Amino acid sequence: MPLMVRRALVEKAPEVIEGFRMRGTEVSRLEAFADCVFGFGITLLVVNIDTPKDFAHLMIAMRGLVAFGLCFAVFYGVWSRHYTYCRRYGLEDAPVRFLTVVMLFVVLAYLYPLRFLTLVFVTGVLGIKNVGWTPAVGNDINANLGNLFIVYGVGVAAIQLVFSALYGHAYQQRDKLKLDEIEILDTRWWTREQLAYLLIPLLSISIVEFLPYRMIGLAGWIYFGMGFIGWIHGSMHGKRHRALVEKMEAEGRLSEDQLSTENDLVEVPPPA
Repeated sequence: MPLMVRRALVEKAPEVIEGFRMRGTEVSRLEAFADCVFGFGITLLVVNIDTPKDFAHLMIAMRGLVAFGLCFAVFYGVWSRHYTYCRRYGLEDAPVRFLTVVMLFVVLAYLYPLRFLTLVFVTGVLGIKNVGWTPAVGNDINANLGNLFIVYGVGVAAIQLVFSALYGHAYQQRDKLKLDEIEILDTRWWTREQLAYLLIPLLSISIVEFLPYRMIGLAGWIYFGMGFIGWIHGSMHGKRHRALVEKMEAEGRLSEDQLSTENDLVEVPPPA
């Protein structure tokens, strides 16, 4: 299913978005492999939901969909970011393959920590009891909630490091990719964005390590700060992007290829 979604998006995506030429115009074997791994992870989440035996168990399973939905949203977020990166650069060389495999390993390795954390949120914060996922969240999880946040934070930090390395690699390949001035600016800012997101899991781990246990909940709520960081960074990036476009327009250095949604000049270096 993720592969079918990716192909449908590729077919409908314009080749230029806000001055950035999309170089990944086809679904590569690396992307297809990544989609299979994401699909396998979602399948593991589904098969661990108890099969309803009667209407009462069906209602319990339906309550469990809240936790499953949160896990699915996290999976989709990582998948969507990888899809966007592949569309922007179309790279499939050895560093990209290695970093993608590392990302997929982390996603699968942290499948169950993510599941436990969503169960804690659903049962402890939302107050939805008896969600139908086993093992149930009990006192052993509550007593080790700090360790759970640390484990999860390490996983999120690892994924952020992978994405920052991916964008950093794309920046290093800017000559081979023939990135223009606008695309170089965007690539630098997208690299910084991934590093900015890295602050959130590090703050979460720091809260567990240095603040009193009664404030342990902040280690989970801090992850909502990713949306705030994305908004602030996006606003700053947008201003710099528009300022550069206006400057290039005033100097007559902005070509029609950088504004059109069709461009035949996009080239991607072959995989190493």
